[in-house]
Order: sequence, then structure tokens, then C-alpha cells
Amino acid sequence: MERSLGFVLLLFFVSFHPSTWALDKSAPAIMKAVDESYRGDTRITIIQVVLIDKDKNRNYRKIRTVNKMYDQDEKSLTYILDPAKLKGTGFLSYDWNLQTRENEAWIYLPDLRKVTRLSASNRADYFLGSDFTYGDLERLEVDDFDYQFSENETPAAGEAIIDALPRADILDHVIDKTGYTRIRYWVDTERNFVMKAKYWLKDKGWMKYYTASKIEQVSGAWIAKNEQMILTQHDQMVHATLMMVDSIELNNSVDDSVFSTYGLEKGLQ
Repeated sequence: MERSLGFVLLLFFVSFHPSTWALDKSAPAIMKAVDESYRGDTRITIIQVVLIDKDKNRNYRKIRTVNKMYDQDEKSLTYILDPAKLKGTGFLSYDWNLQTRENEAWIYLPDLRKVTRLSASNRADYFLGSDFTYGDLERLEVDDFDYQFSENETPAAGEAIIDALPRADILDHVIDKTGYTRIRYWVDTERNFVMKAKYWLKDKGWMKYYTASKIEQVSGAWIAKNEQMILTQHDQMVHATLMMVDSIELNNSVDDSVFSTYGLEKGLQ
């Protein structure tokens, strides 16, 4: 879950139906381009988080995320700055590009002064009351899914609408790990960026809707300044999370020791 979770191919249309698109612009190729899009060698981001319940009550969080690329692998550290009662709570993840290597993640709870390693099934749990799972905060695991152009949606120019289905040979594992039985992505194919997503949860009647907005290019990387995730049950909003970037720094020096269980406990000084 997702991470954090922001994602140059160009699709040419001769009509609005996906079957008429250029054959070399396949749905898997587009999602691979999203996954491999440039995000900066390092990123340090301050984010304001707003949690909204069904009665429109709001709670606020302030978090800091630190990311570093190691070729196609990525390590990230997310921790809470505010409110005071949650300050220092952190989440560390290693997103490995190699398909046969499972991603790794740990959470630190300062009240317990304890680092806990998350299992694959924990990735479907929600991060500290938000509507983003731990898996959502990580990068997309492209190889866990099969992709096809959606037959139920009409894309706009420069857009691909792609359905992701867990691979049949690892179906139960992927559903258990992500909590999703299906995902639909709206991809800006000029920027290799997911603009919207719709998630079918394994619990019947439950859905999530993701939207990215205020897309800006920072040091060559496309960044969504605002992100929203809405959780619904039978089309009724249950909860929503807004994430708004206060500041972002790309390609600054970040020591490797940050991305360790010791760095998770210590936080970034």
C-alpha cells in the first residue's frame, strides 16, 4: 500500500476503442512505463493529510516521506510529524524490482518503542486511519497483475484506461496481499502517470476511488501535489483521505542509513 504511493509513451488513436490502438502500445507496456517513470533519485516530501469520516468530521496529520532509488529498487521512509500523540510513528519499505523477491516493510510505534516487520498480508491493512493501505504507499507491483484495456470505459485523447486483474497462478496471494480483486487505472500516456484508479475490494460492495490532481513537473519528475482516496460501501462514502504536498525536494543527498530499522526508530534528523 502506496506510496505512497506518482507514476514517455504516447498513444495514438484512430478511434475511441482500445482495439484500434497501435499494437506496440499494449496495456502491460503502458503499466510498465508507469512503473519505470522517473521519480527523482531521491525525494523528501512534507505532506498534509486530512481524514474525513461519513459525517464530514475531519482529523489532520502531517507526515514526512523520504525516498531513494537504487537502480530499479526503491527504499522509502514515512513518518508522522503531527499530531503529537502520533509523532514518530514510522513506516519503512523496500520495493524490490526483482519479481521473485518479495517487498519488505516495517512499522515503528513510539509508544511501544518497537519495530515490527509486516507480513505480506499486512500490506492490505490501512495506514494509521487513512484510506491508503501499506501496499498503496509502495510502488505498483506490475508483475502481480495481468493487464487489458477496459471495454467498459471510453478514454480521452492521450489517455489509456486499463484493467488490472491478479494473475491466475498467484490469484489468492495477490488478493490477500493487496486486498483488491481488480483495479482500473486511468493513465496519462504522455506523462506515464496514473490520474485516477478504481479498486474493487475483496469484501463485496466495498470500493475505493483514487484521484491525482495539480500535476507538476519538478526536476524532471511528474508529481501530484494533491491526492485523494475515497472508501465506499454500496456506493455510499464511508471515509476519505486527502493528501496535499506542502514541499518537495528532489535529488538531495540522503544517507543510506536512513533506510534501516535504526533509521526508522530515529527518524530523519
